[in-house]
This record gives sequence, C-alpha cells and structure tokens, in this order.
Amino acid sequence: MTTTTFDCAAKVLTSDSRWSVHQGHLLVYIDDDVGFDKIESEKGLCLLFAGDSAVIDQWKQWLRSGAGTSVMPSPKGIAILIVEISSGNVLGHYGQEIAFQEGDPARPTAIFAGSGAYPAANCWQANRCAHRAIDSAKLADIFTGGNTKFFELSNSNTNVTNTISASGLRALFKEKGMVMYLNGQSSAVPYKQAAANDVQVAELGEKIASGQLNLSAPCDAMFMTPTTEQIEELRDVLTPFFGK
Repeated sequence: MTTTTFDCAAKVLTSDSRWSVHQGHLLVYIDDDVGFDKIESEKGLCLLFAGDSAVIDQWKQWLRSGAGTSVMPSPKGIAILIVEISSGNVLGHYGQEIAFQEGDPARPTAIFAGSGAYPAANCWQANRCAHRAIDSAKLADIFTGGNTKFFELSNSNTNVTNTISASGLRALFKEKGMVMYLNGQSSAVPYKQAAANDVQVAELGEKIASGQLNLSAPCDAMFMTPTTEQIEELRDVLTPFFGK
C-alpha cells in the first residue's frame, strides 16, 4: 500500500516505494528500489500514481508512447495527480484523499493519497516537509514502506527510477519479496523463507508471479468508478501536451 504527497508550495512530489498484496492475515510486499516508481515525468508533466500496478503500467506505457496516438487508459483502479513541471500547477487529478487549501480554493497547498494519507497530512501540517510526511506515514501505516522517492519541480532533481514494467515487478517478487504475518508476528521475513514453510504464502507468490494477482499501492480510488466527466477532465488536461 502506499502514501503519496505533493507539497505545492515547495513544488516537491514524494511517495514511498512499497508494492503489496494484502490477503487475510498476510501482507506480502516488495520494498527494494526495483525500478517501478509511483512518480512519472513526461512531456513537461509530472504524474503521481497510487493503486493497481497493472493499471499504472498502462498509463506509464501510454504516456511514453506519445499518448495522443491512442486512447487514454481508464483511471479506474488508480489515483492520479497531474502537475505541470514549469509552473507547479495542479492541472488535473482523480482519487486524491486529502487536499489542504489555504486561501485560493483553486490552488491547494498540499495533496495526499494512499493508505498513509492521514498520518502524512498530519505530519505535513506540523512540519511542512513532503519527505518527513512520507517517513511519518511509514511509522504509522504498515502498508507504507521502502525508500522515499521524490521529484523536485524547480530543478527536476529526482531519485525516481522507472526501468521495468508491472510484469517485471511481479517477476522480482519471488526474489526480493517480503512477508508479514498480521496475526501477532510484527517482523517481516523474506518471501523465500516464508514460502518454504507455508503453503499459503507459496501459493500467493505464484499467483503474483503469474499475474493472477497484481501488486498494488492501494488507495480509496481502487474502490471507485470514474464518471464520464472525470475521464473527460483528465483527457482535456493531457491533450494540450500530447495532442489529439
């Protein structure tokens, strides 16, 4: 699961790096800097994602292909935030959980999504730091973890690495995945170790590797269905940058 933050004043987007599946008493996840991040920059825009990794991958591939040459993917199953790099303005969004507005209601000061949105927002209110907001969410929310990823709009400084697809992420799970038992055992163990001793864990890993289950960065938007108007609003935002 996940936490994403956009500090509009500082012009910094941040996220955690955890991709996970939660079933019953099991949380299986991958935290390593694997090359499939929730931040994507393309054509003068920076986009912040949460939700189903397979849907996010559709968006990543569509954006990289030039976008205007094909039909925009549906945002169903994900949250998306679209920010113009040059101005720092929020041009469009879908499925964001929290937005602070201080003054002009058209210009939010900070936006949050994901399972750790509330602790992140509380931290940001106190400290006004997008990096600390993610770190606070990691402490409060077991579904947020891994490295803190960032993109600074003012200078394009970033530690984001987008080198693999969602299928590549799934393929890495059995090698680098972790397992946390939520029925009393608080410490995580490597997937390989857990799978050797627990058939349920092994079966879960096989389903992830085969694509029967998608690793996710869950958020409220995963349980929503976008309206035609919301889809058109995203398309209208992207058309000037990608054409058609």
